[in-house]
Order: sequence, then C-alpha cells, then structure tokens
Amino acid sequence: MNTNKEWDFNLMTFIDNNGVKLENPKFIQYGVDENGQAKVMFTTRALKSNEKEAVNVYEARADGDVWKTELRSTTNHQSVHPYWIGEDSVMWLNLVGYKEYTFSGASKDPDVIKKSLKITKVDLKEAVSATVLSLFQGLIFAMSSVYWITPAVLFALVIYIVKIKLMEDEDKRILYTILALFLGVQFIFIQKLFNTHYYMYAPDYLAFSGSSFVIPIALALASGAAVWYGRKQDWSKLTAISYFAVLNTFFLSLVVGPYMF
Repeated sequence: MNTNKEWDFNLMTFIDNNGVKLENPKFIQYGVDENGQAKVMFTTRALKSNEKEAVNVYEARADGDVWKTELRSTTNHQSVHPYWIGEDSVMWLNLVGYKEYTFSGASKDPDVIKKSLKITKVDLKEAVSATVLSLFQGLIFAMSSVYWITPAVLFALVIYIVKIKLMEDEDKRILYTILALFLGVQFIFIQKLFNTHYYMYAPDYLAFSGSSFVIPIALALASGAAVWYGRKQDWSKLTAISYFAVLNTFFLSLVVGPYMF
C-alpha cells in the first residue's frame, strides 16, 4: 500500500425516502451490488410509521453527496445484526424479549414475496392494532374541533339571548354568519395541522401540494351535498347546519385525522 497517497474521507449522510436524516447507524455492513455499485446496510432507531418507533434495518446506495436509504425490515421489534443473503434477500435478528431473539427476513424475489402474502395471526393482530390507533387519533382530531365550533356556538348563543326572534325566524344573515364562522375558523386552525408530521406519513393522494386548502374545501362540499340530499322536510335550517358541522368534522377525522398527531 502506498503510504505517500493522500486519503480522502467523507462523512456518510443517510437520508430516508421522506428526506429525514438517519442518525447513529449501527451493525453496518458494506457490499457491492450486481452493477458494481457500493451499498451499505445498517440499523438505526427511527419512526417506522406514524404510530410507532422501532430499530429498523436500512439499505443505502450513494446518490451524489448523500446515501439514499430504503427500509428493509418488516417487523416492529428491535432489529439487529442484518446480513445479505444473495442480491435480493436480507436477514436479521429480532430482539423480542430479554435475551430472546428470532430470525426474520425480507426479499425482492417474486416467489418469496408470493409465499409471504399469506395472512397470519400476527398480520391480523397488527392490522387491528393499527386500525384502533388510527381511530383513536381520529377521535383526538374530532375533539380538537371544539376550537372551530366554539366561535359559531357562542355567536348563536349571543344572538339567542339578545334577539331571540332572529333565531326563531332563522334569519339568513344569522345562519350564514354561523356557517361562515364555523368554516372560517376551521380553515385557519387546520392549516397548523397540515405540518411536517402530516406530510411525512399521509399517503401521497392526501399529501399533495395545496392539500391543506383542497381537502378542507372538498370535504366541506361533500358534507354540504350529503346534508342537502339527505335532509328531511321537517328539518329547520339551523338543524341542517348542525348536521353539516357534525358530518364535516366526521369526514375530516376519518380522512386526515389519523395522520395529524
């Protein structure tokens, strides 16, 4: 080895698919793919999804000055000691208890993927757990709707106390003001919830550019259409607005609520 040769050392920066920098890589493995390009596999603690954090296995390839990573582990346990098995498959150990490990693997081989698609009890358990957690997060969002419901309700109460006849006659100016307060405050408040966390974990069809404007407007129109076509003859206009507010909050909680917290 030529001792007079200058060595260049560059800091390896690992970036996941969401643009988040992955810190403190451990159990690093180096290799070369079938095209002769360098690749790296390692584990680190990071968010696996919007509901939980785990020690995951990542595979990385150089892309300019950074290393772009792909999540390779598929389990929720602490994944350690990853190894390649051929070009398409990896294996690692899962820490499932105190000094208790199990083997897990992942593969890009079509035959292996086909066999792995069989639903197991573990899959059903995790699906139920994720569903319950999503519903709970949607419930938290529904509870936060008090922030944009309160101004409209307070306005209605003031009018009811000061000029009850306007409420009894369902004056259009009053009703439109109540509706405008509900939608206006909601639109302003909800912009804060379309944050980095939302855009990181929401699916692409809900995380497009301008979604913080398009989704609230679209769901407001959908709620209005549902109330319009589902209303009964004996409903007052104030009753229709109340149903609209409930239905609109339900739609928002169901569509975007699980990704905002």
